[in-house]
Amino acid sequence: MEDLAPNYVITRNETHAEMHFSTRGFYTLEVAQAFIKELTIKTLPFIESQTPFSVLGDMTGYVPQDREVADAVRDQINVATEHGLQGVAIIGASSITKMQYARLAKRTRVEFFDDKVEALRWLRSARDSDGRAQGKAKA
Repeated sequence: MEDLAPNYVITRNETHAEMHFSTRGFYTLEVAQAFIKELTIKTLPFIESQTPFSVLGDMTGYVPQDREVADAVRDQINVATEHGLQGVAIIGASSITKMQYARLAKRTRVEFFDDKVEALRWLRSARDSDGRAQGKAKA
């Protein structure tokens, strides 16, 4: 049986203006809010400098979430899009999780991958020669 205990790790890649996260399990609203808070705090340097950024998410072992958690995730994606989110590459998601995430992230570019190298290639395809996203985020 699959381990449904929630777990996540979030890191910032300054060189490529990317947020990376891995997440697993079934979230309560409290866990989702903690994840969102940490992600927001770690993304603030990009937002404050108006640097467009992308997200790489490893959702291996993440399961479809209940409506309350899904709504919180959708709201966070929408806020991030308003503050410079350029695209999200997801690896390792189940078919059902892909459908749920795609529905939640209608306002941003989202692609799903089985391979991290391909996901990063797609994310970085719109980057300029120094590795930064082109343009400035919305104020």
